[in-house]
Amino acid sequence: MDLLTAIQHALPKHLISRFAGWLSATPIPIFTPLFIRAFARLFHIDMGEARDQAFSSYATFNAFFTRQLQDGSRPIDPDPKSVACPADGVISEIGYAKDGQLIQAKGRNYGVAELLGEQTLDPNFEAASFITVYLSPRDYHRFHMPIDATLQAIRHIPGDLFSVNQRTAATLSNLFARNERIVARFSAAVGDFAFVAVGALCVGGIEFKLSDSDRFGNVGADPKIDSQQSDLNLAFTKGDELGRFLMGSTVIIIGANEIFRWRNDLRAGTPVQVGKKLGMFGAVTPPHSEGE
Repeated sequence: MDLLTAIQHALPKHLISRFAGWLSATPIPIFTPLFIRAFARLFHIDMGEARDQAFSSYATFNAFFTRQLQDGSRPIDPDPKSVACPADGVISEIGYAKDGQLIQAKGRNYGVAELLGEQTLDPNFEAASFITVYLSPRDYHRFHMPIDATLQAIRHIPGDLFSVNQRTAATLSNLFARNERIVARFSAAVGDFAFVAVGALCVGGIEFKLSDSDRFGNVGADPKIDSQQSDLNLAFTKGDELGRFLMGSTVIIIGANEIFRWRNDLRAGTPVQVGKKLGMFGAVTPPHSEGE
């Protein structure tokens, strides 16, 4: 076993993450702005993109970490049939599931049913298109809608809180299916898809938009929010903000029946940004048959 993974097994991951969440949400005069400044320098964060560029404008680390960008800094691909990237980060894996199996890393697969927290796999997801995007500490940490769709159900699945970086993904089996996560199920004119936000070590929470207003709920942590909600029927437009990570993690999109056809030049390790074209959706065609 990899040494870093072995160390994580021994750590009190939930306790560490709860403390990190508390600290990130607590305004501490003098310390908070100094810590934010040091964090930004350590991870080479481009504050020129932020709507509020002064470190002193953020009362808490969470406010800084989920900072809003300037209008127009993440234009959404205008093609009505394109799939827009949901988050800034790096592609961990991208492709097409076979027999209900997703690729976690080279040589490591895991089940769609396990990821979605289902006893039996919906047959529509046995063959599915998927993309996994890892958000590093330096990235913009709000995530957005890839296409126009309606949120039908959302579920919080408790689990571990291992790191989700590439090193851990390559060495720890079923990483994304064993970590705490939020599973959102959507319906669209083209078909159904799942949007999964995966928790990780030191992630203080995952907030989702749960109403027509701009109310975001920390699913799994907010006592006012059920661990599972269905029949939401909340409509979103491509590019709309869907949620945010309070500290970094990973998002996974899984399109039933391969409804998403990815660009042929995208692969593991490719940097991506919100709004950029990942591929197209529409009638099912053999994967990789369409160049972009």
